[in-house]
Amino acid sequence: MAGIVKFVLTTNINPIKAAKKFRRDKRVSELERLANAEILVGFPQGATNTDPDTGETVSVAEYARKNNYGTMVKFHGKDVPVPARPFFTEGFYFDKYQEKRIQLAKNIARQVVQGKISAEQGAGLIGVQAVNDVRDSIQTGPWVENSPYTKAKKLKRSRGRKAGSVKPLIDTGTMIGAVTYIVNMENTDSGK
Repeated sequence: MAGIVKFVLTTNINPIKAAKKFRRDKRVSELERLANAEILVGFPQGATNTDPDTGETVSVAEYARKNNYGTMVKFHGKDVPVPARPFFTEGFYFDKYQEKRIQLAKNIARQVVQGKISAEQGAGLIGVQAVNDVRDSIQTGPWVENSPYTKAKKLKRSRGRKAGSVKPLIDTGTMIGAVTYIVNMENTDSGK
């Protein structure tokens, strides 16, 4: 063949080294995407529940907010305080949850670097853990007990069937079941 120059890639490029660098760069890029992921944990905007006492439809997010921070309610014409039971804010700050999430984040980062999972999968695993932490916080937190009136109301409604129905924050199960997460990877593209 005339006018052809023989070019052997292995002379100038080590394919094994190039492939390793490419994989490493891709994994570092995935790790950066995971680090920039936004994981939102909370209650869906449209989730509602029917108040068992009034029959009124209420937003689960609003109900959760009032229980987390406390509120005032009318009781026999008087304003009565409902104590704050910060299951949501405390759920993210209790030491037991923080330690678990730090360990989980390290394990997920390791798996992303090893190419075992994607950034999206890792963010999803973190979201699932955060939801479980909030649910655990609702069930086990050191919350102010319900008033005797509220306990009696809950027992009457449940006709004694639900042993946990007198616990603070747990009545119909709608709020604890509505906790969810969303992963936003929009602002995480690094070179894709």
